[in-house]
Amino acid sequence: MLSDIIKNILDESRFITVWLLTPIVLVAAYEIIFYSSKYSLKSEFKNTHFFANFYHEKQVFKISELIKKSVFVPTLVFSIFLFIYIFLMCYKEEFAYIDNFQFTDFSLRGTPLSMPIWRGNGRFWPLGLQEYNFLALLGKSQLIYRSYSIFQLIILIFAVGKILDKVPIWYKYLTLFFLLTTTAFVISFFGFIYSERNILLFLTLIILAYRLFLKSKSNHARFYMYAVLIFAQLCLYYKEPVFVLLGVFSISRIIINLSSIKKPFTYKKCKQFLKKNYIDVGLLMLSSVYFILYRIEVFPHITNAYNDNLFPDTTSLDACVWWIKNQPILIVFFIVFIMRIISAIVRKTNIDTIQEPLALGAISYFIVYVKLRMMGDYSIYYIAPVLLIITLYLSHFIYQFLSRSKYKLPIFKKLCSIFLITLLFLVLLHQSIQKSSRVILERKLYIDGRVKIVHSLAEYTEKSSDNSFVLFFDKNGIYEGTIFHFARFLDYNGFKIYDDSQDVLKTSTNVHSFTGILTKKVTLTLKAPLNFLDNKCVPWHNSTKCFSTNNPQKNDFIVLLPGYYAPDYINDLKANSTLLTGYQFSENASFIDKMLYKFTDQQPFYRDFYLFRKR
Repeated sequence: MLSDIIKNILDESRFITVWLLTPIVLVAAYEIIFYSSKYSLKSEFKNTHFFANFYHEKQVFKISELIKKSVFVPTLVFSIFLFIYIFLMCYKEEFAYIDNFQFTDFSLRGTPLSMPIWRGNGRFWPLGLQEYNFLALLGKSQLIYRSYSIFQLIILIFAVGKILDKVPIWYKYLTLFFLLTTTAFVISFFGFIYSERNILLFLTLIILAYRLFLKSKSNHARFYMYAVLIFAQLCLYYKEPVFVLLGVFSISRIIINLSSIKKPFTYKKCKQFLKKNYIDVGLLMLSSVYFILYRIEVFPHITNAYNDNLFPDTTSLDACVWWIKNQPILIVFFIVFIMRIISAIVRKTNIDTIQEPLALGAISYFIVYVKLRMMGDYSIYYIAPVLLIITLYLSHFIYQFLSRSKYKLPIFKKLCSIFLITLLFLVLLHQSIQKSSRVILERKLYIDGRVKIVHSLAEYTEKSSDNSFVLFFDKNGIYEGTIFHFARFLDYNGFKIYDDSQDVLKTSTNVHSFTGILTKKVTLTLKAPLNFLDNKCVPWHNSTKCFSTNNPQKNDFIVLLPGYYAPDYINDLKANSTLLTGYQFSENASFIDKMLYKFTDQQPFYRDFYLFRKR
């Protein structure tokens, strides 16, 4: 498999060359041109507020020393929460979720996934899912793949903790608790396919490395700068809009710092400015190289834009309204951000040269998704990087507001402010927990239903003397993609999917002697009352075939994937078919599932599934 990975890398050698050389050139240029200078890079940042002077001013609002210094109780509570969080990440997990064919068809079979440079629909995220090619060298199992997500989660928690190292530990854990329970974070860390998880990790490390660079007083501070550039280079190639976030952040800082220089466009001033702002210039160059690569490698070849397929009838205004309605923390953030900018203008004070550019980068990132009209309950993870920056931004502002001397409020106003902030926090947290609990529960039952249906099929077909069977999918709540993803999971478990292209029975993918859970050859023909173009389950996958038919025939398996099914319809099926396996959430939910449901909004929840055989 290692040789195949190397071949995949060589297939995109032009991209790989540019990707590797860009940060190397930036680091080498600084070492050669500037490092010999006696000028200290750190002098430019002496007035930076967010990191350099983070929470150092004299406190007016005093919290009891016992609460501030107590470590054991908040650490214990957060550790219990983290244990439950990690347990739920592993609970009922299998490679049966949407888009997991990108693992079951490739790395789990010993075939590395090629870099996702999809020129036809304008996608350019070449590092996406590539880590699993290397993880598969260690082992092709749920445990190995999930361990990597857990490792990333722990590193991210540690990094956020270091960023917030000047606040009381209870406040740090409260910020982390809020962050980890947001639906965007839950989706990103509970799933395998979401590149936002990598972006969150590297973005956090960028902020931490920037902070360490500002704090360091030694000549080795430049290595933190190099770390920022390396993390940025990794972050950029996991999702297209990242270049906007980092580009706007660096441009904002450059403009702010340039505005403080008189006659900045002389040779001497330009050279000094480049020394002082090399880290921001480097980020801008990395972002620019990404943009140039996209324009050369992808843009000329776009034939059908990715977002046009997903939301063809949606406007940018529709997307903006949907996001604000479903993520009210955005409103809070926009209000606080505007107030801080207006306050700085009215009072003629310096704005924070780290926080505000980061906020501008987050806003720009959000605007990209609004412009692309990307929205939907399961698209919330798109703005996970925005929510990371927003949470840190608001966390800093709230603590600063309550603790620092420049906000000298009368005690009554102070108490009212604390009450309102606490109330707002609890409302937002309650909403996040409800949505996240529902997302987790739906994911677990989606996976569990498919796993149990596949195992029931395997058990029945193993005992049968026949080798060929028909699966009929009920039209209620399914679409072509639903059948396709289930078919790929069947194939991963050793079933052969009938392909009529050569009128033979064969596997639908070229695999390395993969047998799954079966001990004999079993072929399944997939049928449903849907229209399939050229007998393809989905137009973009040629070898997974589905066939149109309105009704099941005798001895056909009737598959009802997790969803809602009216009791009368189930009773009719039971009268004419044999029930092989079934699940009703209201009757069969496990203790953990019931507990998760209690944390949701407790609206009607349907994830029932059945497998019948027509008599």
